[in-house]
Amino acid sequence: TGLCSVVPATVPADRGTTSTWLYPTNKQLREYQFEIVKKALVCNTLVSLPTGLGKTFIAAVVMYNFYRWFPQGKVIFVAPTKPLVHQQVQACYDIMGIPVDETAELNGQVPKERRRALWKERRVFFCTPQIVENDVAAKLLPGKKVVCIVVDEAHRASKKYSYCNLVQELFAITGGFIRILALSATPGNSLNSVQNVVNDLMISSIMSKDELDADVQKYSHSREMVIRVVKIEGALSDLLREAKCVLSIPFHELCNMGYYYSRSPEEANMPSLISARQKFHRTAEQLDPPVRFKVEGNFGLAMSICHGLGSLYSHGFSIFLSFLRKQGIPPPGKKLSYAKVKMVHSPGYRQLMKKAEELVAAGEVHPKFRDCEEVILEHFENNGASRVIIFAEFRETVSELEEYLAMHSELRVTSFIGQGTKSCLGPDAEGKNKGAGMNQAAQQQVIRNFRAGHSNTLISTSIGEEGLDIGEVDLIIMFDCTSSPVRMI
Repeated sequence: TGLCSVVPATVPADRGTTSTWLYPTNKQLREYQFEIVKKALVCNTLVSLPTGLGKTFIAAVVMYNFYRWFPQGKVIFVAPTKPLVHQQVQACYDIMGIPVDETAELNGQVPKERRRALWKERRVFFCTPQIVENDVAAKLLPGKKVVCIVVDEAHRASKKYSYCNLVQELFAITGGFIRILALSATPGNSLNSVQNVVNDLMISSIMSKDELDADVQKYSHSREMVIRVVKIEGALSDLLREAKCVLSIPFHELCNMGYYYSRSPEEANMPSLISARQKFHRTAEQLDPPVRFKVEGNFGLAMSICHGLGSLYSHGFSIFLSFLRKQGIPPPGKKLSYAKVKMVHSPGYRQLMKKAEELVAAGEVHPKFRDCEEVILEHFENNGASRVIIFAEFRETVSELEEYLAMHSELRVTSFIGQGTKSCLGPDAEGKNKGAGMNQAAQQQVIRNFRAGHSNTLISTSIGEEGLDIGEVDLIIMFDCTSSPVRMI
């Protein structure tokens, strides 16, 4: 294989094994996987494969061979979320039989000294990138011994994300004698973004397949995509109309001062506001400070209102009510701007908030809740033994959907969210935090229950979108529109 010519001096190879590489024959042989593994063993490779076509299999084979070639070396698999990290431990064991007593799953809950011992004792590691980056900086991880690193969901390797710093630091520590394997179903939505991933992860070869390739087609499943347009009507339409009137104050101010063209938030949009503010900044120094601060405050509030109206239009009453409440809370260590004080103390604003509170208390929801309910009930009526996943942008929406759909006995609904504890809604009337996170044990139990059929409707935030082996499903609902190719794929 020619591998001996690039063996790191600090990590001796087993010369009896480096002349061969192993590939499992107890699994179905897929030609494209075999060819990708061959390339990935000798080149730093970016693998782009559609979801469900065996990127984890490729990673496990590559990892096992480096584990076999370098008995004193360290092999690392990094993934962006803890559930995804946990899933890969079992997957790699099932595929290649990497001994469990040689592996370690590391996260922030493992004490520092325990991590130091594991880095020394074990050989194959599954971690989030932040853990590896921090442990390299703290010298807990002997970086020179790392011979292979697999980067899952590699499209995240952009800007300041830990993947970039981690790979580049290990590349420098090892003098470039490290094999890098990057995996993604969507490495980027443009040539520039793919090139950035290639540059940041030190990639020298790209292996890409899509569902139209002849050697992939027979392993792909047919899909039908349906776009359902939801009509804005009823209470939502009424509140939107009232909100546009009440929240127009900063737009009037900007128009009166000649810095914006529209008095109505309905006609405004974020790009035009950003452009108008940039134009204002070019001459702002010529203005008296009070005038400058007033204009800046109105621009900031106008942008915030565009976001708030978008949340009402797309997500409904609860998240919009949260937006309204937050307008009256100053950032830590700061005061509310004059423009914001003027708006939140206006009679119209108080009346708008009161109406939103009444709608939330009455259980009113966005019309797309009812559309989603209709789609799911019709699906289960025609496909009794089926499973459904719903993806929503906010965990507050996940909580509302779970409560809304649980009224139907045929729907065994459960939610799947991240571990963070922040909620944009805050406590409800009963003091419960609707956005509270889910610990790792609970996440794993939810996935097990769904795969076993104990629940048939899973409602998830984006944590369930990237790489997790949730199980076989017949219907996926994107509850919120998204422009992200990663989320769509």
